Amino acid sequence: MRQSITYLLTILLTVACSTPAEYNVQDFGAKGDGKAIDSPAINKAIQKAASNGGGRVVVPAGKYMCYSIRLESDIELHLVQGAVIISAR
Repeated sequence: MRQSITYLLTILLTVACSTPAEYNVQDFGAKGDGKAIDSPAINKAIQKAASNGGGRVVVPAGKYMCYSIRLESDIELHLVQGAVIISAR
């Protein structure tokens, strides 16, 4: 019984302490200048994260003009303070 509890605690700590992979949208071509359409770059970052099993998609400070953003399972969309997503309509 004690061995089972130790094993379970080890698994829980491993999961709780693991850091998700990060994908910065600017590495995929997002500008964040309030003029360029950034949704293709954001979607590329999301797709890359999803194809690798999930992770955190980071949107740095800036103004990101976007059409549709397609979220996937196991993706955290993390907007850094000062990041704004604006509908391009």
